[in-house]
Amino acid sequence: MKQSIKSNIRKRKIQRPLWKKLAIGLLVPLLALGLWYSVSLANYYLQAHLTERFPQHVQEIYFILFALLYSGLVLVLSFSLWLWWKVIFDEKFTWWKPASLLVVWLPVFPVFYLVKQEARQIIPKSPQVISHRALNGPSAVENSLEAFQISSKSKFDYIEIDIWETADLEYVVFHDPNLSGWTRLHYRPHDLPLSTLTNISLTDQEGHTAHIAGFDQILEEAEKSGQKLLIDFKTSELDSPQIVENFLGKYQQRLEQGQHQLQTADQEFMKRVLSHSPKFETVLIMNSILEEQFPGLTGFSVPLSDLTPELHDYIKASKKFLYVWTVNDEAGVTQADDLAVDGIISDFPGKTQDQLNHTLVYSKYKDYYHKQLENLLIFPSLK
Repeated sequence: MKQSIKSNIRKRKIQRPLWKKLAIGLLVPLLALGLWYSVSLANYYLQAHLTERFPQHVQEIYFILFALLYSGLVLVLSFSLWLWWKVIFDEKFTWWKPASLLVVWLPVFPVFYLVKQEARQIIPKSPQVISHRALNGPSAVENSLEAFQISSKSKFDYIEIDIWETADLEYVVFHDPNLSGWTRLHYRPHDLPLSTLTNISLTDQEGHTAHIAGFDQILEEAEKSGQKLLIDFKTSELDSPQIVENFLGKYQQRLEQGQHQLQTADQEFMKRVLSHSPKFETVLIMNSILEEQFPGLTGFSVPLSDLTPELHDYIKASKKFLYVWTVNDEAGVTQADDLAVDGIISDFPGKTQDQLNHTLVYSKYKDYYHKQLENLLIFPSLK
């Protein structure tokens, strides 16, 4: 029996001269490493073509390439260790045997899976897309129920609407402080009750017509469709003394449940809102560094044209989110995305979303893959 075992061991042995051991032990791993290096580098250039060819799978392509980069390196290392074992102990290269395949490939699969999962945690984030005045291009009258219904079908992150208090202490969805810009009526929203306002028809420059919407109408539609709102509360000297208490008393629970946001340019109004400690997020419209703090405030909304480097740094240092408005062209979207804003408010949110998805996302994922190459410190600068 012992004789047979020794005979089998000798069959697996192969006498190699030292120079051959050194040549195999050095050259083969270097060739394997070179192959991994070349493939990883080629993937950097291949990534753009793959994402262009398969636009619906941009993230998954990045996850796979990310995982292949590191699992491929592990494969080279496990193969090299297996090879060196065979060389040191003068064994034959039985790479096709199950035991050899298991030793070489076993570490690769968990690394591929774990690294792919890690990639999902650090994916690049695009700004949220917010429909300005419920618009999605010139398809309906701004702030109207029809405009909201059209925009909500696209499932934007938020739909922004403007509201005023009415004469009977209800709330109407309208932007301007006076109706005269839309009708021959020289009334302000505060001058008329809600029932009268919602019977008034508006016509925009494109010829679309719609009745003024009540806030309850829009909120009910939002709740039906699961659409989140960014509610821009307009204020004036005509507001009732208890406007904040009345509004929050009527809507706070629904706004919290729907994860809606409340926005205003009125700092005193915002202070009163924050004093009630609402759970929904609050956004202050501003265009310069504030002289005082707003504890509990969660975000700022700034015209993109007014967003100076100093103001941008101030907002980022405050750790509050940043929305920019009104961004209606490709250059503005690119600028906003480069500034790493948290949301883009646009009259053309559909086009904005397309640009973020089909142009900027590609370059972001390519940049993220490039960062992984840079982290390994052996790849050339590719930019």
